[in-house]
Amino acid sequence: MKGVESAEGNPPLIEVLLATYNGARFLEEQIDSIFQQSYPNFRVLARDDGSDDDTVAILRRYAERHPDRFILIADDHGNLGCTGNFARLVERSTSDYVAFCDQDDVWLPNKLAISMDRMRALERDHGVATPLLVHTDMKAVDQSLHTIGASFWRYQGLRPRHANDLARLLVHNVVTGCTMLMNRPLLKLASPIPPEAKVHDWWVALVAAAFGVTDAIPAPTLLYRQHPGNAIGAKAHGGWRIVLGALRFFAQLQNQKTELRRIWTQGQGFRARYQAALEPQHSTVLTRIVDLPRSGLLTRIACAMTFGGLSSE
Repeated sequence: MKGVESAEGNPPLIEVLLATYNGARFLEEQIDSIFQQSYPNFRVLARDDGSDDDTVAILRRYAERHPDRFILIADDHGNLGCTGNFARLVERSTSDYVAFCDQDDVWLPNKLAISMDRMRALERDHGVATPLLVHTDMKAVDQSLHTIGASFWRYQGLRPRHANDLARLLVHNVVTGCTMLMNRPLLKLASPIPPEAKVHDWWVALVAAAFGVTDAIPAPTLLYRQHPGNAIGAKAHGGWRIVLGALRFFAQLQNQKTELRRIWTQGQGFRARYQAALEPQHSTVLTRIVDLPRSGLLTRIACAMTFGGLSSE
């Protein structure tokens, strides 16, 4: 680790990991917003997941214009899906700090600067060897960038403080990948991102909750574009959604639906890799949640109410 500053005294390099798939419609606007960042020292690593539109042509143009700051990764791994695409980018990254980037958002000019300032503060408080994660709020916008929700956290009903609560985080992710800045100790510990991971950002957030520190910045740093092609989108949060969501959640618990099986599979993968290194309280709660499919209905409902993000606390 180089620490807060590079050896030359310049701001440390941030690698922006850009995963694409059939994103030509909004991609140039996103990449332009990266190059308009006030933070001066960044490099984009981009990997396409087998697009059949103009995405690759766009990526090649930026790589030709900015050969030192925009690297297009070519490999023979084929279509890996969203999580696999980001996992491959993580494997190829080498910098001390890394940010995930979706293909269809728009970054505000101070995004990287704000996150790096907080990262430096965390390093002063906890040391540069501690796994550290910074994430921020964002604005939810429509396809034309008109505001839907000024705060994604409020719009979605997310409680960012739960990012440091491993029990809650195991069943409900509150950290959005496109807002994240991570340091190398965290990425080293989280890598490789396994096939069991439900989502790449969720896996990294779990590692930070178990072994490091996560800090949330209550300010939007990007415009989170909502459109029919979103891999993961925003849904307005309200009382009626809580009720319907709870009913759906319990129905899934009873019927072992696909989504919950994926959450439990992720938890099982997490336990298999990290159980020996976990603190006793983390190990206990991880076992309790991973073993839910074999528990009785009342136990599952109680655990859902305690850890599932359905309560107001």
